[in-house]
Order: sequence, then C-alpha cells, then structure tokens
Amino acid sequence: MTTRGEQAIAVHRSQASPYEVMHAQLRREFLTAERLRRILPPWDGGPVESDIFT
Repeated sequence: MTTRGEQAIAVHRSQASPYEVMHAQLRREFLTAERLRRILPPWDGGPVESDIFT
C-alpha cells in the first residue's frame, strides 16, 4: 500500500526523497502522520488543537 505522501513524492521526479533510506514500514508511518504548527495567530498556551479547521 502506498501512502499519499509517497505518491506525492513519486510525482515530483525532480525531487530526491529523503525517506528512501528508511525501511518501508517506518517510511509509511512517518509519512502518514500530520505535523502541523500554528504560526498565526500564535498559540496562547491554551488547549492543544486537534482540528486545523476549527
């Protein structure tokens, strides 16, 4: 099974994937996790958000 992240990397052939050195299972787990950071407005120390669209 190919993740969306792997598919996106494969489409951009000019880009070298830094994930190719990882074992396939580790690469899938890494590419399926979302890592988002709030920039604006800055996080005020309140509850951790779980939905970026609220």
